[in-house]
Amino acid sequence: MPAFLRDLDRQLLLYCPALWAMKIHWVIFFVGIAASIMTIKAIIPLSLMSLPSSEEQFLWAFIPASLFFFFWVKQLSDFNTEKHFGRSSFFQRLGRQALLLGGVILITAIPFVHAQLSNHHIAQAVDDTSFMEDINSLNMGDVYFPLSEVDYRIFPEETFSPGFIYKNLDASELILKHKRLTNEDKLQLVHAYQALIKKYSGYEYVYSAQQILTAYQQQEMILSRDNQAIYQAVAQTTASLKRIAQAKDRTYPFQTAEDVHKVVFFVFVLWLAVVIFFQTSLKQLLITCSLYVLGMMMLGVLMSISTHFFSLDDEPLVFLCFFAALSILSLQAFITGHSQRTHYWQSIGLSLASMLLPLTVLVWTTTLSVAQPSLELMVYGGIGLTLLVWYGMFNRQFIRLQAAPTKD
Repeated sequence: MPAFLRDLDRQLLLYCPALWAMKIHWVIFFVGIAASIMTIKAIIPLSLMSLPSSEEQFLWAFIPASLFFFFWVKQLSDFNTEKHFGRSSFFQRLGRQALLLGGVILITAIPFVHAQLSNHHIAQAVDDTSFMEDINSLNMGDVYFPLSEVDYRIFPEETFSPGFIYKNLDASELILKHKRLTNEDKLQLVHAYQALIKKYSGYEYVYSAQQILTAYQQQEMILSRDNQAIYQAVAQTTASLKRIAQAKDRTYPFQTAEDVHKVVFFVFVLWLAVVIFFQTSLKQLLITCSLYVLGMMMLGVLMSISTHFFSLDDEPLVFLCFFAALSILSLQAFITGHSQRTHYWQSIGLSLASMLLPLTVLVWTTTLSVAQPSLELMVYGGIGLTLLVWYGMFNRQFIRLQAAPTKD
């Protein structure tokens, strides 16, 4: 731990122990390091011969962020004295849970921001004008480079290569353009295609543009001698161009509005799970997660049985099972318990009910609504309902269940 962070940790412990216990200064320090690394990576020029993928960049940031997240949650659990020894007001709990939400947002944002910055970096690797020229060079010139007799094509009678990218020129425009080409134009296309393959893969053709064009016109397969190397170079070039096209068109995962709503829902559910963990214990959380997954699997089995054996619709069954489970798990937590064991399992049941709450609007709208519900309604409606029920009833009931009865 750096000296300044250790000093800050000591000052918070002396003058603001509640904030010190949240370890939010550790989160800010870790996020600052991550932001510095991402900024440095964003200004380093990319090599067109080895463009990173969005999925890889997300994974490389997700692993350290996940490790730090679990470390942070473990530290919070170790210093969560309120659960065992103290009580606090509603606004104190609200403040701590708001800080917890801020920490969860900061940590979970790291892989998403890193992937977005990577996508932006890829999109800026080639300017739009040069990129469109490269796309057209690939689409127009590929026909002159057959690797075997199967690949041999003549425009406009036959179609184009599997590597064709539908951007700027469509099929009909490409064929019409080929009709008007002179021999000199074709030679320029061959030369541009050679330069394109070298630019994105590093492969350099051993034959001149004139030799390749002449061989094509005479139907000689001179490129078949180096078939595998050329195939890999063309595949790498096509993949790089498609990757840049995705980045420019913002079609990578987590770039569309729909994906953003899903990320918001994921972050909220993660925060809710951490809050529940602070109200219970690690063992209870693991039991809750196991029962949650088991319940979803049992629901899937029931749906399959009802569909295949009884020809029943899935929607009524899902509706009844979901809201019956939610009602039972919620009500059992408010029944007076007389032993520690009872409180233990009531807390698990209440945890399950809390984890089901964000799905309430989704299940209601998808099973009862005739029209297709919007994703915004399902996500933010579920979040709003969960917050209302959590702070209205569930959070206070968790606190009551923490007060262990004297009877074992």
